[in-house]
Amino acid sequence: HSVIEQALLENGIKTASPIMLLRAGLKNPDFVHVYGIKRQVFIYQDEKPIPETLKFEYLNTHFRIFLRQENPTCALCKQEGHFASRCPFNGEPISSDNENHSIT
Repeated sequence: HSVIEQALLENGIKTASPIMLLRAGLKNPDFVHVYGIKRQVFIYQDEKPIPETLKFEYLNTHFRIFLRQENPTCALCKQEGHFASRCPFNGEPISSDNENHSIT
């Protein structure tokens, strides 16, 4: 991951967290431990837009990483825009009664 972190830094993107592998999300209980190829990292956002791809070379091999920016999704209520530790709905699933609440 240090090579990816260096490539991000060279492109003006400073990480705010370690790079983490994401689980593959397999439903079979025998395979829930399997990680996929996706990684996640939190970054310090500035005014500069994030590029769609990041190209770099490592050990004489060229790599391209596709970057995607997403809003955080609460693990409790499943709404975008906040983390579970700051859930304004106290982890309650959002019902039609709560549709008009804004989440920031």
